[in-house]
Amino acid sequence: MRQFLVTCLLAACVAATGCAATNKAMTLSDFRGFCLTSGGGKNGACDTNDICYSLAALLEEDFGSLGRCLDACRDFHAREAFANSMNRCAGTLNSARSLCIQYCRSNYGP
Repeated sequence: MRQFLVTCLLAACVAATGCAATNKAMTLSDFRGFCLTSGGGKNGACDTNDICYSLAALLEEDFGSLGRCLDACRDFHAREAFANSMNRCAGTLNSARSLCIQYCRSNYGP
């Protein structure tokens, strides 16, 4: 019985270590998918596609550093927030910015 418990504990430790080692970077495809589904689609005058695909196209650039990537997220949000201030896109823009930050941190972070 003791050998069975030790084997189970060892298997659990190996499984936990395997999960921790698979932390991979977010891809542009992941970003687009998360972004398109996070804003609820078209609602009124807000078109999630315009925001998500525009930001994904921007993220295709190689920024070289986390700071430059985060600056691009911030600048895009500021520009789009002003341009879309009257069409109920705040939720979509905020979700896109959060996902952009996650993308930057997973691709350029420590």
